[in-house]
Amino acid sequence: MLARLRERRAVAAAPPPDLAGLCRKAWRLGADVPLEDCLYGPALARAPRYYRFLAGLTRAAGIRSVVELGTHCGGSIAAMSRALAADPDARLLTIDLRTFPGFTSAAAAHPVKRLRADILDPATAALTAGKIPRPDLLFVDFQSRPYSVLRALELYAARAPAFVVIDDIRLNPAMRDLWKSLRAIFGSFAYDATAAARRDDRSLADFPIGLGLIAWRSALEG
Repeated sequence: MLARLRERRAVAAAPPPDLAGLCRKAWRLGADVPLEDCLYGPALARAPRYYRFLAGLTRAAGIRSVVELGTHCGGSIAAMSRALAADPDARLLTIDLRTFPGFTSAAAAHPVKRLRADILDPATAALTAGKIPRPDLLFVDFQSRPYSVLRALELYAARAPAFVVIDDIRLNPAMRDLWKSLRAIFGSFAYDATAAARRDDRSLADFPIGLGLIAWRSALEG
């Protein structure tokens, strides 16, 4: 997967976007999105600060369609749906094989389509493409293993989402190495948004969990 990405990046030519500026704007705009009942789950009965970033990014980048890989309790997809409350044509799909108690569907401003399926099954990716063929945002937030993340990118980023957000890029040495490899491939089209997203929130962990942002479509299609 990494080798194929290198080849595609080699033929794409486009000026890199100001991702740092986009992240700052996302944090500002996220302050206007009500997230009080977009709960993280049993481990934290409130909305963590990075939900504000995700909601703000949805507005700042003009996102209208979201595919989330890894539902957990539904708080993050609910936060993004809140940001899209004024868009009647917004589409949101979250996928996870497991179910968790307390899915916060009631917090969603838009009906969120929830697919219970194996994320890494090609049939699931094909079904997803039928529902949202070319998402504006692909949010990868499951398993936190390089193989799983790369396989997910192979299956779901083939149709070039405008942006890819990868959670947990600092969670363990393997994920840190993966982000380093992606950063080497994408250059200025990839941005470590950990600080901007407050994904170093010590109420969730004693170390920065990390969040990465890639301007996927502009990097690979120019």
